[in-house]
Amino acid sequence: MAEVVFREGGAIGGAGSFTGEVLAFGAGGGSGADGSWMGAVAFLAIVGTTEVVFSEAGTPPVAGVTGAVASRGCVVPAPGRPRRVMRTVSFFKGTAAVLGVDPGGGVFSGSLMRIGTELAEFVPFSENHTLASIPFSSRLAFVSGLPVNPAIMNILVTGGAGFIGSHTIERLLRDDAGQVTIIDNINDFYNPAIKRENLKALGSRVKFREGDITDPLFVAEAFDAGRFDAVIHLAARAGVRPSIEQPELYIDTNIKGTFNLLEASRRTGVKHFVCASSSSVYGVNKKVPFAETDPILQTISPYAMTKMAGEQMCSNYGHLYGIKTVNLRFFTVYGPRQRPDLAISKFTRLIEDGKPIDKYGDGTTRRDYTYINDIVDGIIGALNYRSGPINDIFNLGGSQNVSLNELIATIEQAVGKKAAINQLPEQPGDVPVTSADVSKASALIGFKPTTTIAQGVPRYVEWFRDMRSRGVAVC
Repeated sequence: MAEVVFREGGAIGGAGSFTGEVLAFGAGGGSGADGSWMGAVAFLAIVGTTEVVFSEAGTPPVAGVTGAVASRGCVVPAPGRPRRVMRTVSFFKGTAAVLGVDPGGGVFSGSLMRIGTELAEFVPFSENHTLASIPFSSRLAFVSGLPVNPAIMNILVTGGAGFIGSHTIERLLRDDAGQVTIIDNINDFYNPAIKRENLKALGSRVKFREGDITDPLFVAEAFDAGRFDAVIHLAARAGVRPSIEQPELYIDTNIKGTFNLLEASRRTGVKHFVCASSSSVYGVNKKVPFAETDPILQTISPYAMTKMAGEQMCSNYGHLYGIKTVNLRFFTVYGPRQRPDLAISKFTRLIEDGKPIDKYGDGTTRRDYTYINDIVDGIIGALNYRSGPINDIFNLGGSQNVSLNELIATIEQAVGKKAAINQLPEQPGDVPVTSADVSKASALIGFKPTTTIAQGVPRYVEWFRDMRSRGVAVC
């Protein structure tokens, strides 16, 4: 194996000056908050040289690097100072996570979620910083193609007791995602017992803080206690029709609440913020399927307006404060635990009970239904996403456009009963069609929906019947 050689003195000019096997350069040497750094070295990519220059006097800040493998960074303290943690690397564009450095020759598990943070006690130097030659095989290990290893991460999921949130947390726990914290106010928009059941199923491996994101003091306290690395923001007031009846409530939660979370993220150093948006932002879009590049000139409901405002706030905080923000435009998510106010839930409940269902319009309106497991794949992909612009947007849709009439027929088949129809005029605020172009999400975050409506609806019906058998009203 090659050796990485550190030399005292000199400065590193930048990534362009290296042409060997291992690239390393200073990142903020001498710039610790308490002034304790003599120097800081961050190994950023296997695109450089077999020799690395180390500057005792500190090295210039790094603008960034493009490479195949990123490392977490190592610090060398000034003599007599305690070893600390290097906090920042400007940016990284690459395809893999890093394994870190251990003074005993072992390996720290690393992750793209925490580039340049919390790698303690790298000790290749003597106290007087004499030259040191470090065998590459014994002290440094780079591994390509790793998924995010959240074992060292601290993730906040807002709305984590709800439909999408609880499924997302199950995936994080399944993948040993380290510490996961939930914020949820368990409101009565639908039966709170459903959320309590979701929390019970998640078990003791998560921290739960009950409170409202519209309360800035509650949010600030949660962030101060959690010191989160990443936020998955799923809490919201949802639904087009209720937003027309209570627009102020939607503005408070979806705009002011999102602002409180972004501001707390800025203040506490969160570097990655995944935010749930909605296909509703497209309004009456004449171009089908909808693409992220389509101009959005008009929304047609308060709900859609608040989601667009959330996207713009994320863009602001990315541009102004360097928080990587990823907005996900969900297209009609369904599956076990979904909200009882959604069409599949309501129709299942009413058909099961032999009651008529309200059908608005002639049944030709079409939706891009997306099964919950596919949506979670997209959320985890967004959590892993480190390339691209500081703020990005992705459609997450099922790539299966289904009419209202087709949906009713699918539910009838899954329930085993015919529906009684109460025909009504079209509802204001409803869009005639939603259809997602997911080519961008497929290319950049690996999003590939696989569950058809014929597969997903029976799974919901099974969950619905199980909840009823346990005495939990799905309403």
